[in-house]
Amino acid sequence: MGSLGEKYVVAGVDMTDLYPVPFPDNLPTVELQTVSVAKLLSHDEQESQRIFAFCKDPGFFLLDLTDHPEGVRLLQDATDCCRLAKKLFTSLTIDQKREYKTRSAGGGAGIFDMGYFTRDILPSGDVKYNETMNFPVQDMFGYSSSPDFALPGWLEADEVELIKRTMRSGNTMGNIVLSGLEQSLQIANNKLQAAHRLEDPSGDFLRLLRYPGYDPAANADHLRFPAHKDAISLGLLFTWLGGLQLPAVDAERLAHEEISEASWRWARPVPGTAIVNMGDALELLTNGALTSGLHRVVRAPREQAPHDRYSVLLSLRPANTWPMTPLESPVIRPLTAAAKEAKAAAPVLTCAEWGAAKLKALGGRFTEREQRKERLNLKD
Repeated sequence: MGSLGEKYVVAGVDMTDLYPVPFPDNLPTVELQTVSVAKLLSHDEQESQRIFAFCKDPGFFLLDLTDHPEGVRLLQDATDCCRLAKKLFTSLTIDQKREYKTRSAGGGAGIFDMGYFTRDILPSGDVKYNETMNFPVQDMFGYSSSPDFALPGWLEADEVELIKRTMRSGNTMGNIVLSGLEQSLQIANNKLQAAHRLEDPSGDFLRLLRYPGYDPAANADHLRFPAHKDAISLGLLFTWLGGLQLPAVDAERLAHEEISEASWRWARPVPGTAIVNMGDALELLTNGALTSGLHRVVRAPREQAPHDRYSVLLSLRPANTWPMTPLESPVIRPLTAAAKEAKAAAPVLTCAEWGAAKLKALGGRFTEREQRKERLNLKD
């Protein structure tokens, strides 16, 4: 990425302040392929087939946002959101940030839904591992009448508009990706896009994240969020320092915990792109024709470690009322006889019901992990 002090201006978007240190050389990286927004919008058949291949394996790719105005718009919005995250996370106290409350236990899904969340606070008062702010699309645009949604007083009107503008840009870009997948999957009537309209209540969200920097020489702690797949359709991740890892192509993937340390590869941030990943919802809707991308998050590498790492994540899910059953297509395998029988015996879940079940199961796995650590007296 160049030497320290180099300016990072891409398609007129200046991101120099977001790259304090170049990504280190000589790290094992995964070579994510790059897809063109302009070619997807022109319905380029070859680009459509490329995106289909990347969404089958590894379930990740880079989306070049610099070759079309819609892409540049999202790049600028996401960059501005990162600067907003830096301001909010570092200028407010923990108590002030907690004024943006998570959804009540009976009505939502914690950090996956809305509010500010962090888990471990150091004696200094700083965050130990990470902190997040989640903004749900359906509440931000007034599609939900939830009585427990309220934005904090410290969020300015122009900052609210920035978040909403980025949500619009993100939904537009997500649907451009979905249109390319519809073409390669031969899905009629724009069914994937119909499931992900901005105006339909859904579990879509924008998330701001901060991972505090640390001194590896003075602190031996190693942050590792467990390997997982996301309960979404698409994720568009903007990140400027390293931290995202994917398993090597030949890594054992039957069970997440079986992947060896040596099999993890760094995803190098590339200026002007978003990292796009497939989620469980698209894997289900295509009956495995697309693959949800397995990944994990770790500390920033080497020289980047002392610097705070910020990310902006935009996630798309089907509308809350969308039936979670495979779409019809000559490319999508039909359900087996056993699957059809099971489907006939139980009602098809809506996306809202499916998402609640996925998050409940995820919460249970994290609880089991913490209990196992406690029994073994392990530290992160």
